Parts: sequence; C-alpha cells; structure tokens
Amino acid sequence: MKKYFYLILSVLTVSCYTLPQKTKFYQAYNSVDLGVIGEQKKTVRKNGFEVSGIPTYLTPIKLDFSARNFDKQNFKSYKNFLETTTKKQIVNYVDSLEAKPRYFEFKINDKISVVDQIEEKQYNIKVKRYLYYNPELTLITQIKFVANTKIVEQLKQGEAFYLQTKGNNQSHILVYKKGKVIQDINTSELQVFQYDIASFCWNIDELRGTDIVGLVEEGELCKNGAVRNPIKEKEKRKKEKIELY
Repeated sequence: MKKYFYLILSVLTVSCYTLPQKTKFYQAYNSVDLGVIGEQKKTVRKNGFEVSGIPTYLTPIKLDFSARNFDKQNFKSYKNFLETTTKKQIVNYVDSLEAKPRYFEFKINDKISVVDQIEEKQYNIKVKRYLYYNPELTLITQIKFVANTKIVEQLKQGEAFYLQTKGNNQSHILVYKKGKVIQDINTSELQVFQYDIASFCWNIDELRGTDIVGLVEEGELCKNGAVRNPIKEKEKRKKEKIELY
C-alpha cells in the first residue's frame, strides 16, 4: 500500500478535560458535522462553511473528547449560532454566577485513518476525485458543541469515543466503555457552534500516481515534497520539463 505518512500522532487521550486548548475556531452559522469536507464561503456579512461532500468512514475514527466551562466569548458564539439556525437554546449562561454551564469538544485523533479511508477505499473514490479537482476544500477536524441532558449523560459514561458513518451516510459517535459500545449518538443531535479545519496534502509520483498523504492545520505546510494543489504542481513540473529542452 503506497503511503508516505508524515503525520505526528499525539499521545492518546480519551478522558475528559485533557484536550489541549485551541484559541482560534471558526464560527458556525449553519449545522456542520465532524469529518465532512467543504469550503469557507465569504459573504458581505459573514463567513460560513459550505459542505461539499461527506466521506464514508466504515472503520471507526478515534476521537479526543473534552469538556470546558463556558465564558462570555464562547457563549456569544453559541448565541450567534442560534440566531442563524432553527435550533432551540439548551444552555443558559450568567456571568455573575460562579457555576458555569459546559460545552464539549471532539477532535479527530486518528488522521491517518481518515486519510487512508478517503485515499484507499472504493466507497470514497468519488470523494477523492472531487478533492483532486477542488484542492481548496478542507475537512472539519474539531468541533465545539452543546447537547441535551440525555446526551451529556451518555458522554459522561464514556472512556473512548469514535466517529463512524452509518445508514444514509449519517455520522455517529460511538461511546465505548471497557472495550464495548455503550451508546450510539447521531451527530445531528449536537449543536455545533464552532469548528476547526485541516487541508489535504498530495504526493505526486509519475509511476505510482497521485495520492492523498496527509492533513495539515491552517498555518502548517505539507512536508516531504507533498503539495496542497496536485493539478497546479503537475502543470509546474510539466512546464519545467519543457524548459529543459
């Protein structure tokens, strides 16, 4: 299997309150989902994520999970999300009260599995082709969300969390305890108010073809000769060959 992975795997963390704090997230103005691909669309009033495709993840993807207290900034973001969707508010925040409500985060831990399933699996061949011709597309790798009391209690029981695609290409969170699935949560039940994205890196080899080899966050560069735009890179190499003769 041809792969040139250079992703650095983080230490596996499955318990709450261990996910490193990230300061920059995108505001969600519509319902978005972990693991989908799309593009940031800019309008006069706001920027939004327009979903272009939903990869199929038949092999569960390992997630990191964390719970945090709301502050003014995050609650304002949640209210902004509510104003542009039909979702009902399920969390209240009062700054003067010591006890603060909590929001939650999921982050894709196993990026290698994501890349492998999009690159290698026949059921994602259309997704890979679309990514090849639209290299500006990104993948949602991390979300901030709130959920109803029932789901929160289900999450509290978990020791490990995985993302998997099920019927109608709908994403589900599998909640594990002692190696067994104890809960199955449809991600459409989560109110995602912020998200983070990553871009795809491609390796181009004249003999072995063009492959997706990694994911990088904003501000990071593809490594080991990989590139963000495979078509542009091929045109560049073709031009360089012509100039040699």
